[in-house]
Amino acid sequence: MKELKNKNFICSKDGKINQDSIGWSRKVFLNCDIETGYFRKKIWNHYMWMSKDYICAFAIVKLDYAGLIFIDFYDLKQNKEIHKSITVPLCNGIIIHNSIGSYAHFQNKDIYITIVRVNDRLHAMIKWNEIDIDANLILEEESLNVLIPWGEKKFHYTSKQLPLKSRGYISIGKEGYDISDFFGFIDVAEDLLSFQF
Repeated sequence: MKELKNKNFICSKDGKINQDSIGWSRKVFLNCDIETGYFRKKIWNHYMWMSKDYICAFAIVKLDYAGLIFIDFYDLKQNKEIHKSITVPLCNGIIIHNSIGSYAHFQNKDIYITIVRVNDRLHAMIKWNEIDIDANLILEEESLNVLIPWGEKKFHYTSKQLPLKSRGYISIGKEGYDISDFFGFIDVAEDLLSFQF
């Protein structure tokens, strides 16, 4: 698989994979917009903060016909776990921008989520009942970005950024955690699948 040096885009407006972008790059692809293939697209942003004692994982996912949002917090010292998830019919209210790692948002009466890039930082604000996260991930110049073809109109793109420095806090009820000594991870992906109605 070849290394890509130029600014890349995933596919054309009709969903055909860009043959010149098949391969891997140290830079995030310039344009990851998929304008076709309704009910065939899968887009997810997955974030994680980890230390030797704690792990917090969060994801916001769009499948066109449904959205999925979940958060998990693991206390490895006390062997405790908190899990929350919600399914959103037709992704109603879920926003994930087509520039990788730039913006994601969802809000209802119980949940507030905003992920936004500001210069070299990705700022995550998540409030979900007793869980409160206000965290920055310090982005690096290089990451691992791969476009894998499964067919002319079927493909998988992933961008993995790790390990990243973190700043901010995670609160679980009355317990608070400074995440300055946590490592952060970002896993973002887009798929155009073969299934269609």
